Amino acid sequence: MSMVYERRLSRLREAMHEAGVDGMLITHAPNIRYLIATRASGILFVCRDESVFITDGRYDAQAHEEVKVAKVRITPRRKGYFDVAARLLNKYGVRNLGVEAEHLSVAQFDRLCNLTRGIKLHKLSGVVEQMRAVKDDDEIELLRKASAIASDALEYALSLIRPGIRERDVAIEVERFIKSNDAEDVAFKLIVASGYRSAMAHGEASEKTIEAGELVVIDLGAVFSGYHSDITRTVAVGRASKKQRDAYAAVLEAQLTAIEGVKPNRTMKQIESLARHKLRVKGVERYFKHGIGHGVGLEIHELPSPKEKDGGLLRSGCVITVEPGIYFEGFGGVRIEDMVLVKQDGHEVLTRAQKPEELPVL
Repeated sequence: MSMVYERRLSRLREAMHEAGVDGMLITHAPNIRYLIATRASGILFVCRDESVFITDGRYDAQAHEEVKVAKVRITPRRKGYFDVAARLLNKYGVRNLGVEAEHLSVAQFDRLCNLTRGIKLHKLSGVVEQMRAVKDDDEIELLRKASAIASDALEYALSLIRPGIRERDVAIEVERFIKSNDAEDVAFKLIVASGYRSAMAHGEASEKTIEAGELVVIDLGAVFSGYHSDITRTVAVGRASKKQRDAYAAVLEAQLTAIEGVKPNRTMKQIESLARHKLRVKGVERYFKHGIGHGVGLEIHELPSPKEKDGGLLRSGCVITVEPGIYFEGFGGVRIEDMVLVKQDGHEVLTRAQKPEELPVL
């Protein structure tokens, strides 16, 4: 496995060269884990000739056990990570330092400026995140496992849904199921939103009691070896109205059309347009109030994204979610979400949970 991380560091150095920097500080924990395989707190210094992970005494044993492709430096007492980094910059003659602009507070940036006088700081964005957007075979297998756990958890969640149960009680039981089935954690706070609350795109489980005749949106995920999964299904309880069934049918058609459009060199924005067109034909596109999806991996939301300047370019190895939804305030909402792997010849749906052709009624 060390060779995998050595290759990643080599690719980072190539990106640094293109950005015109001869050193870089990595401060975002998922990026550090991606590059050197550690979950210990700290920062990573990379230059042309060396990589050094800077941490403190609390993580001494852990860092030395996990980090195989970089040196480990333990900060002296009453010294911070940036103090040690500043010394390394001088030691290795760094004159142009790249920093992760999106992952430094103003106070941290100001402190770094004070410690690195004479060194030009370059605010870089998305350098490691762009690398992470394309998964290797090992990462894809971890995502498959995370997705399988989430799919099983979704089926378990559906078995709990009935009139009279609180959303919160469903969430508690499903979280317990996820953690007892090889997941290290849930990917995010579970969404169990029923009735009028299903019109809340991020309606985390509440004290509300699920009632007959309501829509229920369930959105959950699992973390396996650091990699996240994300899945959403919508069901009705006891009975379903025509409006509920029509809404489900419209979202399902939009989602299936969008998934069929997933292939290399398309963009997330183009995939979203396919879904929006189907919803527009049905007269409900204005109720689709968010993007089509996001990349998923070491974080639940990562690149590619339709918000990028290029619209979120899809490359073979990207893993994304496809999750159109429509939301009627005071009535309810429908969302359907799967994880999709972009392949050289098209795509593969990683989510294995059932996706009925008609609105399921429990």
